Amino acid sequence: MATKTLVRMVDGSLLTNVAATYYTSPANTVTYITNVSLTNTDTVARTVTLHLVPSAGSATAANRILSAHPIAAGKTFVPPQAIGQTLPIGGTLQALADTGAVVALVASGIQVVGCCLLWLEKHAARVSCASWR
Repeated sequence: MATKTLVRMVDGSLLTNVAATYYTSPANTVTYITNVSLTNTDTVARTVTLHLVPSAGSATAANRILSAHPIAAGKTFVPPQAIGQTLPIGGTLQALADTGAVVALVASGIQVVGCCLLWLEKHAARVSCASWR
């Protein structure tokens, strides 16, 4: 039987201006993303890019889910394209902003450990977030 645990994937990190890893799905675990929040703490608009990178991969155009998205000064953006995505075993959430140390990232999810991991990796796009609670 699978074990499901709600986790804070990223507990508030300021993004750098180069792609960096902010979360790695642990061994024997698939992570289902339930929320991502990006807050611009600067006094001017900033842009943010997000990647969902497979294990042993790197941030590329092929795994980019948000590309240089503008966030107004003092505002928060919750990217809908991140919600409901999965990170396979060893997969990473990577991000960057156009200027370092001014955009905060917070992310939450559900870590699934157990026998249904392969099924989850294959079928997660069809699983609603509500069914995991």
